[in-house]
Amino acid sequence: MILVFGGTTEGKQIASFLDEVNTPYYYSTKTEVPFSGRGISIYGALTKIELEVFCRENNIKCIINASHPFAEQLHKMVASIEIQVPIIRYERLFTKRIAHQLITYVNTYEEAISFFQKGRFQSLLALSGVQTIEKLASFWKANKSWFRILDRESSRLIAQESGFPS
Repeated sequence: MILVFGGTTEGKQIASFLDEVNTPYYYSTKTEVPFSGRGISIYGALTKIELEVFCRENNIKCIINASHPFAEQLHKMVASIEIQVPIIRYERLFTKRIAHQLITYVNTYEEAISFFQKGRFQSLLALSGVQTIEKLASFWKANKSWFRILDRESSRLIAQESGFPS
């Protein structure tokens, strides 16, 4: 049995491939989302111990982490498990970086906030998703900001729990 961490286009690609080759799998997402694959859909955040127990109890032979690139906690947790299960990280290909005076690349949210503050930016349009609202809170609490999120109740709830004004 294979465990796929999905909730992304890449996760759906993996699920589609596993369906085509008639391979059984669990498709795991953090929140409940519609899933049309033939795998067993499960949802909810797991701790390291819960993941290890799940893998043992369900005879997981491989983990495919096709979750969102920003799912840092999940990436760290999956990498830290202490059971002997191969882990494959399947991730999207990013476009080639563009060299332009108006484009700046950063490695962390803290670095982004520092860049915003040094540049004296007063507003932000974040296309990074609902999971980054909390990470960018120190900026949006003091500056006008908009976040592009998925149009679903779970995303609105995360935004609300983060204290982001509606």
